[in-house]
Amino acid sequence: MKLPKLFVWIICLGLISSCSNVPDKVAQSNGPKIPVETDNTQLSAAQEELLKLAEIDSTQAIQYIHQGFFEKAQPLAEIALKIRTEILGEKHPNTLISMTNLAVIYRDLGRLSDALPLFEKSYRFRAEVLRKKHSDTLISLMALAGIYNKLGRLSDALPLYEKIYSLSEELEVEKYLTGEKVLTVTIENKDDFDLAKSSFIWKNLLISSTFDIMDNLVIIYQKLGQFSEALPLAEKNYRLSKEVSGEKKLDTIMRQNSLVVLYLELERSSEALSLAEENYRLSKEVLGEKKPNTIAIMMNLAEAYKKIGRLSDALSLLEKGYSLSKEVLGEKHSITRRILNRLTDLYDK
Repeated sequence: MKLPKLFVWIICLGLISSCSNVPDKVAQSNGPKIPVETDNTQLSAAQEELLKLAEIDSTQAIQYIHQGFFEKAQPLAEIALKIRTEILGEKHPNTLISMTNLAVIYRDLGRLSDALPLFEKSYRFRAEVLRKKHSDTLISLMALAGIYNKLGRLSDALPLYEKIYSLSEELEVEKYLTGEKVLTVTIENKDDFDLAKSSFIWKNLLISSTFDIMDNLVIIYQKLGQFSEALPLAEKNYRLSKEVSGEKKLDTIMRQNSLVVLYLELERSSEALSLAEENYRLSKEVLGEKKPNTIAIMMNLAEAYKKIGRLSDALSLLEKGYSLSKEVLGEKHSITRRILNRLTDLYDK
């Protein structure tokens, strides 16, 4: 029997990927030069003036983005992108910056269908003209994976997240997270500076995003019903989170619960039970008993009790969960009503 979607949903809420939040401004590419479609030395005076206007508009748009004034930033970013595309071409570094800034604005205004083609184009161009391990390419890849995820296009998001995870495995990110390796940069001469800087940023992005990438992969695998693929990743994610952050950190508690859910889905009830009991204890201690996530964790423990036949223990937790949910969320809340349905089903047995 599969767990009700309710409790999986609550847990997923705590694991929303920060990878979907591409930085407000993508810096101009370091390292290999991007081929441009227009040589600046051949620009007319009128074009030069337009490019100055685009720079002013772009700078003001970025300031608005940082301040959260996306509606004010939108027209400025649109003008900057239009000018730069027409004069410099789509693959110019400044055009790609404007393209990404506008995509971020559309995304944060909830205009995901408008943001998507810009993110797709930005990633495609950067992958084409830059090294695949360039920091700008990675940022664009993360942003595109995030927008697919937000749109519910999981089959499109999955291979992108898998690609990012593969890169982190190649880099041996786990050794950096546990302190076995330290991220350093070596510059032998000034000509290597830009390349070394980009490489450092690329590695740091992978290291800092590792948990978010694994979180998203686990959730997507679960939503697609690929529990066997999700399990080893969830086990690794929880183990690393516990080692790096400690067992009482919120993220570790949520990753522990994600593992409980997978054990239950795969009918590994005894493993689920021992982990669920510890998970509930930690959640009560760290979050408090009346938090929605603690109530969800309590319900997963009840499910574990039910699966091994400890129906009285399951009933006791469901009754407690229903009472807490009524108090915290209200009697008519969908979560409270779903807990009541599970309680009713158990009474019938």
